[in-house]
Amino acid sequence: MALATFRLNFLPRLRDGRQIRRYRHHLLEGESLVGSQPLLPHLQRLPLQFQQVEGGPSMTLRDALRETPRLALIEPGSRSLAMRQLCLQWARGAQLPTAYLPLLYQVQQPLSRLTQPLHLLHQEIEKLGFAMTELAVKRGLAAGLWLLLIEGWDQLNQSDQQRWSHWVSSWLERYPALSMMLSTSKPQTIPHQFALWHSVQWRF
Repeated sequence: MALATFRLNFLPRLRDGRQIRRYRHHLLEGESLVGSQPLLPHLQRLPLQFQQVEGGPSMTLRDALRETPRLALIEPGSRSLAMRQLCLQWARGAQLPTAYLPLLYQVQQPLSRLTQPLHLLHQEIEKLGFAMTELAVKRGLAAGLWLLLIEGWDQLNQSDQQRWSHWVSSWLERYPALSMMLSTSKPQTIPHQFALWHSVQWRF
């Protein structure tokens, strides 16, 4: 009940604000997604399909999120494009099945062993133009506001992968409403809460 109350009180204010419009515009400019605005129409048209590693029907990434709100894309190639396509679809007005806002986040080696992951996430959200306190970020995670799209996992060294794995696992346990997608070719290094998906061969 508390989470539902928070969504009712908080999301309308956020939805009606300039922050959302600026964020949509930021994604549609192209630099943050593919590095070039002329490439965006091609990204939107890519017929990307995914399937659970254990088998089952193939489907779009949005439908995959409905099936498993915490999923890992483990095959190289289309996985990064798929997350960017999802952001573009949202920026053009499509609703996400499990959250309100997508956040494409490049994990990185922490600057200090004392660095807290929530602080890094807060910094990234502020860079995107959202004026939020760390408490508001926590409430947003608890309410399922964000869909976190995690990239850069394979570029971390082993010790940092272990640290991020611990942090991500603790987030998923602490915030049951949180949806998350992670891109990696090393599924053995990620938390157990993720369902494994791979891309299905597609043609133009």
